[in-house]
Amino acid sequence: MGHAVSASTGGDDLVRAARGREARRADVLEQSLRLFRPLARYTQQEIERRCCEAGVPAARVPTRDILARVYLTASIEPDGASRMGIYPWLRSLVRDEIDAALAVCAPSPSPDVQRVPTSSGATSVPESWQEIHLLHHVDGWPLEAIAEVEGRDIEEVARIIGRMLGDER
Repeated sequence: MGHAVSASTGGDDLVRAARGREARRADVLEQSLRLFRPLARYTQQEIERRCCEAGVPAARVPTRDILARVYLTASIEPDGASRMGIYPWLRSLVRDEIDAALAVCAPSPSPDVQRVPTSSGATSVPESWQEIHLLHHVDGWPLEAIAEVEGRDIEEVARIIGRMLGDER
């Protein structure tokens, strides 16, 4: 009888673990879908920037295809969100998918042509700062919501927005 009880307990543990994974998957997808609009905007900007750098027409990397693969990955592998925070993780998935798409359609450079970097770091700001600025000023998100999805405290978000607007405090 003891053997039957331990087998049953082991089965219960597996069921609880499976339910926990499904609950986590549902939570990640729900959060991801709330972020669709800013993620779609970010995806379009990244496609345009990376395609320009690679010399590939942006139309060859459709935004909807990248977003579909990102949301598929998010549904299959939701644990990545816990390591980075949901929005930074989704952005990293977007970059990975764009890189994969460009690897398929980018022209191969001839061996005697060297690529010259297209951006100078002198006036650029970190991508995460740009996203914080856009979430606040374009999408109208409150500082608290931005802090949550970016995994930062509210004061840091406010400081970044201030600096993006030219306030050097």
